[in-house]
Amino acid sequence: MRVRLRSACCLIVLAAKARPTAALRHFRCVPYGERAPAGGATITCDGRVPGATLELTHWTDNETPDDLYADTSTECALRLARIRRVGGTAYADHDDALVINNHFDTDGVLSAYACLHPEAALRHASLLADGAAAGDFGEWSSDAGVRLDAAIEAIGGAHGGDPAAYDAALAALPALLASLEADSADAADEEAPWRDGWGAALAGWQALASGDASLSRAGAIAVLREPSPKEEAESSEPLPGAGKRSPGECPRLPAVALRRGLPPLLRAPFGIRRVLRATDGGARGWPAGDA
Repeated sequence: MRVRLRSACCLIVLAAKARPTAALRHFRCVPYGERAPAGGATITCDGRVPGATLELTHWTDNETPDDLYADTSTECALRLARIRRVGGTAYADHDDALVINNHFDTDGVLSAYACLHPEAALRHASLLADGAAAGDFGEWSSDAGVRLDAAIEAIGGAHGGDPAAYDAALAALPALLASLEADSADAADEEAPWRDGWGAALAGWQALASGDASLSRAGAIAVLREPSPKEEAESSEPLPGAGKRSPGECPRLPAVALRRGLPPLLRAPFGIRRVLRATDGGARGWPAGDA
């Protein structure tokens, strides 16, 4: 009987150590430059917040632990989720931490979501990583990742101030992730939050694929020649979802389209250090400048 009781107690202890954190952590958006709230464990996602007890960020001079560090803050948060999933004592003191950030962007939102809902985040780990890479680095790792970034940026733009934007984005993510994972995101859906950003990405890639825009290399500099407003508006039929632009509009080629077109230039013995943009079309076009 004594052995059975001891076994039961061990099971209870193990269950407690591996308890889910979704209901234990809460989020707060803190003003940029302010310190983390005192009096308990805090996890800062993406932004560097002075006084936080755990950093999950890839920013310069970060203090993210080596076993959690990754190229995006979202991947840092996913590493924490994997470590806590197996239980043990590593980072257990942050199971009920306050999750904080001081700015709104895709990597910040997705890393906060991964801390608030680690089990759900792990089910969508690849998509979350792709979305964060699209937002921070312009990576076109997957169509769904580009759409996810576009959706979060659109949600943020529709709400005044970072706290409201975070509330809206975090509330929308479960349905958004499920839709993108199921590939049920209809490219013709007029209500989709990612529609405008995704259309711009497709239009940018179409411009490169058709030759309306081009990339060349001059030493360590990639030179992007973008279409003029009139040329872009009158170019060939757009890809599905890309739409056409009115004459006079001259948006820059989106970063995801630019990055998607760079790989052929990266085969040289040395890498690309800068991207120089140049647009024909006179005063109404974008002037040459760094990307």
